[in-house]
Amino acid sequence: MRTLTIVLLFILNSITVNSQIVNGGSGQGLVSLVPDNGFEFKSGFKNINPEANLGFWRLRILPERLSTGLQEVKVAFEFSIDKPIKIRGYNSSGGEILYNPSDFQVVFSGSMDFIIEGQYTDPITGKQYTFKNKKYVSQLGNSTINGGLFTYGPEIVTAIGKLKITQEADPLAAFLSKFKVQVTSVQAVSRNFRGFKELDNKIGKLLETGKREAENKAQADSYLRQGHVQYGIADYKGAKELYQKAYALNKDPKTLALIEDADKAILNKAEQERLQKETAEKQTTQNNVSQTSPKASVTQTTTKSNNTASTSSSNKNTASKNTSSSNNTPNSNRKQESTKTYEQMLYEREVYQRQQKEKLQQATNPGGYYMEKSGVNAYFDAQNERVKKEYAEKEAREEREWQARKRREEAEERRLQKENEERRRKEEVFNNKMKSLNLFLKEHGHYSGASLPNSSTNVTSDKLYYFAYYTDHGSHTRIEDAKLQITNVFVIGRYPDGSWPLQNAIKSELNSLINPYCVYRGYYTSEQEAITERNAFVTKFKTEGVPISEKYYAGKNTDVTSQNTDTKVDYWGNPVKKTTSPTPAKKQSTSAKKQKLDYWGNPVKNK
Repeated sequence: MRTLTIVLLFILNSITVNSQIVNGGSGQGLVSLVPDNGFEFKSGFKNINPEANLGFWRLRILPERLSTGLQEVKVAFEFSIDKPIKIRGYNSSGGEILYNPSDFQVVFSGSMDFIIEGQYTDPITGKQYTFKNKKYVSQLGNSTINGGLFTYGPEIVTAIGKLKITQEADPLAAFLSKFKVQVTSVQAVSRNFRGFKELDNKIGKLLETGKREAENKAQADSYLRQGHVQYGIADYKGAKELYQKAYALNKDPKTLALIEDADKAILNKAEQERLQKETAEKQTTQNNVSQTSPKASVTQTTTKSNNTASTSSSNKNTASKNTSSSNNTPNSNRKQESTKTYEQMLYEREVYQRQQKEKLQQATNPGGYYMEKSGVNAYFDAQNERVKKEYAEKEAREEREWQARKRREEAEERRLQKENEERRRKEEVFNNKMKSLNLFLKEHGHYSGASLPNSSTNVTSDKLYYFAYYTDHGSHTRIEDAKLQITNVFVIGRYPDGSWPLQNAIKSELNSLINPYCVYRGYYTSEQEAITERNAFVTKFKTEGVPISEKYYAGKNTDVTSQNTDTKVDYWGNPVKKTTSPTPAKKQSTSAKKQKLDYWGNPVKNK
């Protein structure tokens, strides 16, 4: 993974860049082990199996600075998510093969979600804290996100002040070391990769084409075998039809030559059948002519017997007709034979012209000639129409499926984008609320705090007003999980002897009501001023959505007796007994020797 140059950032309390990785702040893993919540992987793939070929993800966390104002550790998250180079898929024979996505003009994109968990320990109290940081990476490849690793609460602020972390030469390094900051877990919890569905579809089309070609070749071989059988039994037309079907599938020139051979065989067979038919017709005609002459003689004889009245005349006429008939019959037969021969000659001439025309066409365009004569053109036209129709239907179906899938993917993309935008919006709102609260606390002396009154407190008022509060808003990632504990405005009164109630006693009572890391606000000499300040805290935290828990504390020595009264009280508030004034003589006698008094101001008796 490449090393990024960390940009120096200068702010108030700024702090130096630490080039070291946060303890445990790195991780890596196989992308294939990260659950994919995108539409593509949920719907599954038919032709590829990309799970084992998705590369690695890597993450490094480099410290940048300690932001005391925002109570946050700033770091740089370096991400590296490999893009797939080879994708495992299936081949046409059912085995596996590695495909190069660039061969299919496929571009992969995607995003990943990470969860970073860790812990640190308060070196003063020994209390251990945990943190969880969610990061969304919107692109593959190398990227850097600058942000906070975790935020800490007021108790850590107090500890930082006591340890004088900000006065160190490298405050961030001192903080990471003394608080034992450690990243305990770096996980990639989800991913959403895109581009695999497109690759799956393109490989599917490629495999379908190969499968169809293999099926066509097998079917063509089957047609050829059947055609050879038909050709062997002289069924040339049947063989030609089978050869045509085979050629439509394999487009092999050898198959086209078989079609041409079958066509020639058909023509030769047709020519032989035609000659045989003509020979048979000629023989039949001759037989009919030979059978017609006896019938004419019988008819003439019958006519002669019926005309008995004119015997001599009839005999002459009959003899004359018979002579004429016998002389004309050979001429008629020769004329008839001459006519048939002429028609046959015309027919043969037409056949010859047709054959010559076909030979010329065959010589100038043999391929087109045989395609036309064999009927392949017509067959191809029919097949092309069928294929076009099937392709159009398939394309329309795939278009509908693709549109539906695209709508689903776009809907899923919009949903994820909306979720990410909502998440970023919530993070932005949360960060704005955090900044607003931190700025409010800074303006109201949160980081300086206040101390309870003691003997060194120089104030004329006998009553001082305070309130205490505790907030852990810096320890959560959701504002509604934070809380504000705040007490009422309470009074701490001064004893008549000028002393104040013990601080430890007050803190012990308050710690039973509120978190021990609470901050005291005060002192106020006016109760109304304290109430106004407390109300400002309550209003601000309510406005930002922080749940508020109000605690009641009665205060300490609230019934204050004025020091100007004639009645004196001791440390515990009990009245001190008056002593009689000594006589002048006694006073004079004691002037030389100073009288000793006890702790309560009474004279000590001599033993």
